[in-house]
Amino acid sequence: MKNLKTYLGLVLAIVASLACGFIFDHESIACASMMVVAPDPLRAAFSRCVETFKAKYNVSDISELGLQQYTCRMLKELSNTNNSYTLDPKNKNATNTDIQTFEQLLPDKVEFFVGFIRVGYRKWDATNKFLYPLFSHEDANYLTVANELNSMYALFNGNIDILTDNSARTVSFLNDNFRRNPGQQYELVASAQPFWPAYGPTLEDKGYHQAAPNLVMDTNKVNQLKVLLKGYQAAIAGGANYNLLEVDLYGWNFSGLMNSGGNCPIAA
Repeated sequence: MKNLKTYLGLVLAIVASLACGFIFDHESIACASMMVVAPDPLRAAFSRCVETFKAKYNVSDISELGLQQYTCRMLKELSNTNNSYTLDPKNKNATNTDIQTFEQLLPDKVEFFVGFIRVGYRKWDATNKFLYPLFSHEDANYLTVANELNSMYALFNGNIDILTDNSARTVSFLNDNFRRNPGQQYELVASAQPFWPAYGPTLEDKGYHQAAPNLVMDTNKVNQLKVLLKGYQAAIAGGANYNLLEVDLYGWNFSGLMNSGGNCPIAA
């Protein structure tokens, strides 16, 4: 009887050990899957960025990449005589030198992983020389010049192409994908103080759209974004405080492997 008890105890121990191994192995797989397929769009884009450069440069540690979050902002004056705008993420696009100082372009000798793209417009205060907040929708309270509202539809009725060395990366992607119309519209309150549209905290709330598949811009090459407007645009310039086309690229810069590592960038 004593030997039987010992034998049964040994069998139970083996079964328990195998069961624990099965559970832990599957938990590990689940955890690994959660790391690869992130539920948050920003972290998912960052994960794709990390995997792209790790595979390209054959490294295993994220700290060797030295990735830096970056937003590229391109600005161009809208004109009622032009329905096609070519923007360069590395060189100045605006004609007005004051507006050029508000552009944020890609630095030399980097690879820029584009996670999100945004197309919208801003008003430029020519007197005080500053930009009003970016709009990702047409608002009749904000676009008050005659026919200005109807003219702005041409932007969101159009599309965008992205090219590298004349090779198409994105073709005829509709600008309507970038339209975000918040519940709270622009309005003037007491003493003519503006109450601006209420956009949410996420990139999508702010008019960004995910760039997929993975889009990497090498600044050693010629990169262009061509925005085509379609339809009526007689008053798209917007009067004295005129309108600017804005295209933003949100992502991460890679400028070469780090020798010592030591940093761990996160998408936050």
